[in-house]
Amino acid sequence: MPRIGIVDIYNAQADVFAAYAPRSFTWHHIERPAFDRHLQGLYRQDVRALDLGCGSGRITKHLVESGISAKRIIGVDGCEELLAIAKREQPNVAFKCQDIRQLNLAEDDFTLVTAHMVFQCFGNDDLATALRSLRDHMAVGGTLFFIVTHPLRELKDLATYLQPRWINVISPWGTDLPNYHRSISDYVNCLIGVGFRIEAMDELTVPEIAQAADAESYTRYAQLGAVRLAIKATK
Repeated sequence: MPRIGIVDIYNAQADVFAAYAPRSFTWHHIERPAFDRHLQGLYRQDVRALDLGCGSGRITKHLVESGISAKRIIGVDGCEELLAIAKREQPNVAFKCQDIRQLNLAEDDFTLVTAHMVFQCFGNDDLATALRSLRDHMAVGGTLFFIVTHPLRELKDLATYLQPRWINVISPWGTDLPNYHRSISDYVNCLIGVGFRIEAMDELTVPEIAQAADAESYTRYAQLGAVRLAIKATK
């Protein structure tokens, strides 16, 4: 199953996704803490940041609130409807509509590149192409940080874990989405193959403290074990 249709799907549900994303349970209690834990040293005014698959601007907003200058951040996405929302809410951030696999930016010195819940939307060849493209836009020593759904969470049959393939998943906001399932080692090998050095891998679980905020969501995610995979790599 090809990646065709992802942009159209997100364009059609832009308002629903934009309303859901910043209040997501996993964002507040699993993903955002992972950003802060791994990127704390990069929350500085002098950092030049690129957010891939920026959508309606959830990550760019967090980077600004954490200390990176809005004028030194670029958000890239292929969904014009989501970008329109991001531009309205964050006028000081530069947002560009481009294919992540074929970045065409004047800047080639990004010290931080983020991609939140994006790379699972690419097949293996497209992922390698996207990684090469973003690497060409990074400064030597620059950091790539991304989060995806943990590969184990995508499966009904764990015996198929090592079989890369397109699967359909239901998003938290109720939309049927195509995701590309690959193992953790597939991510690692792809990163190494295009010239990245892996600095950290983190299999993210829901912390017990989240139970007080939303007991029902906590119970649902806690029983799953690792629900997200975070990887930090360096050019």
